[in-house]
Amino acid sequence: MSTPQQPSCPAGAGHTHRRSPAPIRTAADAHDLVAIAVTRPLQHETLCIPLDAQGQGSVIIAVSGGAEPDFVVDLVDLVTSTMEHSALTALLVVSVRPAADLLPGDGDRWWEISDLAATRGMLVREWLVVGPGGVYAPRDLVGEPERWGLVAR
Repeated sequence: MSTPQQPSCPAGAGHTHRRSPAPIRTAADAHDLVAIAVTRPLQHETLCIPLDAQGQGSVIIAVSGGAEPDFVVDLVDLVTSTMEHSALTALLVVSVRPAADLLPGDGDRWWEISDLAATRGMLVREWLVVGPGGVYAPRDLVGEPERWGLVAR
């Protein structure tokens, strides 16, 4: 009678492997991330996701509060100043407004965060506003085309 044997362990078994998140390369990818990352019920918060040239990110910077519309400018300023010389070259930014959708001045804020990031060698791929009516892209207010086509594949 033979003794049952345990199955052999494949090479590397027992080691924990960190799975990388899926890259954010399209508007649909960004909307999918927003759907799972935004706090429910909606509360004032701003998210900033730094991305590399291929759309790969590994962290979500989430700041609660920040109800002032210009808070997004302050956060982009802080994030781009700390990542100015890194391999991260782009940002996905999300403002959550539980009681408002797009606001007067959002087109100007789009240009301001885009220009601020550009001075530090970074690109704001998208800024999304999540409000009670849905998800909006303030760049639409100024006729700016999507920037997802600039992601390396």
